[in-house]
Amino acid sequence: MTSDVNDGSSDNCGIQTMSLNQTSFDCNDLGTQTVTLTVTDVNGNQDTCQATVTVTDNIAPTVTCKSATIQLDGSGNATLLPTQVHDVTTDNCAIELMSVTPNTFTCSNIGANTVTLTVTDYGGNTDDCVATVTVEDDGAPVAKCKAHTVNLDANGAGSLTAADIDDNSTDGCGIASLVASPNSFDCSNIGTNMVTLTVTDTQGQSSSCTSTVTVEDNVAPTAKCKNMTTTCGGNQVTISASDIDDGSTDNCGGVTLSLSQTIIPCSSSPVTVTLTATDASGNTDNCTATVTIQSGGGLTVSVGDVTKLEGNGWGFTLFKFELVRSGGTGAVTVHYATADGTAKTYLDYFPKSGVMSWSNGGSDVKEVTVYVKKDQVVEPDEVFYLNLSSPSSGASISDGQGDGTILNDDGQTAQGNAPSLTDVQSGLQPERMLLYPNPVRERVHIEVPERWLESGSVRAALLDNTGRTLRTFEWSNAQNDVDVHVLENGIYHLVIYKADGTIVSERFVKSN
Repeated sequence: MTSDVNDGSSDNCGIQTMSLNQTSFDCNDLGTQTVTLTVTDVNGNQDTCQATVTVTDNIAPTVTCKSATIQLDGSGNATLLPTQVHDVTTDNCAIELMSVTPNTFTCSNIGANTVTLTVTDYGGNTDDCVATVTVEDDGAPVAKCKAHTVNLDANGAGSLTAADIDDNSTDGCGIASLVASPNSFDCSNIGTNMVTLTVTDTQGQSSSCTSTVTVEDNVAPTAKCKNMTTTCGGNQVTISASDIDDGSTDNCGGVTLSLSQTIIPCSSSPVTVTLTATDASGNTDNCTATVTIQSGGGLTVSVGDVTKLEGNGWGFTLFKFELVRSGGTGAVTVHYATADGTAKTYLDYFPKSGVMSWSNGGSDVKEVTVYVKKDQVVEPDEVFYLNLSSPSSGASISDGQGDGTILNDDGQTAQGNAPSLTDVQSGLQPERMLLYPNPVRERVHIEVPERWLESGSVRAALLDNTGRTLRTFEWSNAQNDVDVHVLENGIYHLVIYKADGTIVSERFVKSN
């Protein structure tokens, strides 16, 4: 209205009209506007003036919010835009700007957060609302691996930590754990191995990478030597690494042994040799030993005598002959073999033959065991022999025959298995089993006295000539057949175990 801007306009004859060039305003006119007031008097004369009109908007907008969820980036940061929580805004004019506080978030804000959205219209009027913003970290960590080398220790073991193969793995909100698998190694892992590094962040998310781990054994073996004394059997002697080795070891097992010299002239004694121990990884160690060569003829071998009671019943008595090296500690070999005297092979003892060896520096005494058969037959003492022959070059035999004397210990009776004086005088004979044919090709027939079956049955066994049980039987009849056609040719024994505890045996020959 003109009255809003008229500030006392006047005329000498009187004012007829007043008018404004603009009387209505809207949101587009907010702010300062210039209007013109025209005054006309009764005679048609006019005058104008200008006034400043300020257009204001004093009506506040109305805003509503909505919840939002945002994700942290790889650096653990996130920015919230006002539009992400803005829902609906109304205003008589228009909104000039929107702002939200707070609008930046880090790992410390993971979870629900309250923010305020403020809207301002062009009139400077404001309204705000509150929204819930959920901050999440859905990004897995970035796992980075690097190669690593593990050196085994003296026990053949090695290990690594996750940090050894981690190449600065990252996560925006921090790494909770690093795990390497496998992380322990032994000699079987020497070479290239693939190890997995698992990286887990504080939110439980994980990722992994693979590292190449090289396992090495750089620990040298331990070479151990012993001195050696041997006998010259000509112009030179030949030795091996095993003669000098005294238990060389390595953290990863066996070693390869080599000698600096294996052929030694007898005239060079004593000689220092070097033993080199090399492990599977090429590590080496060495030690030295002195080899002393004795002149030939000083080293001798002998065998002693054995005298023992024969023994009763079924089974064997062990005759242990001692073979003794004298005159030095060098390596030597000798052949041995049993021989009949009044005691006979297989009837009284089992034959034995072979080669006995003494190593350098080893024990001087060796044993040869001969199995003598026990029986319950009254007979004179008997003897058999263990003879030595063919000693190795440079050695000699000082006593080459050992006597094995079997002392009879059966007396005049043997639990009914040998006839007593009364039996002989009365014509009675001890009970025994019958076994035929002998030699046998396919089946052997056995007959036992009926009295042996009074308890119902007897146990029997078929043995080979070494005493090894081949078959067992339970017989309730006095007459029985045993199929032997599959047996190899040789000497066998059929043994009966009677109910009264006595044992009766018969020998037979299997022959095709």
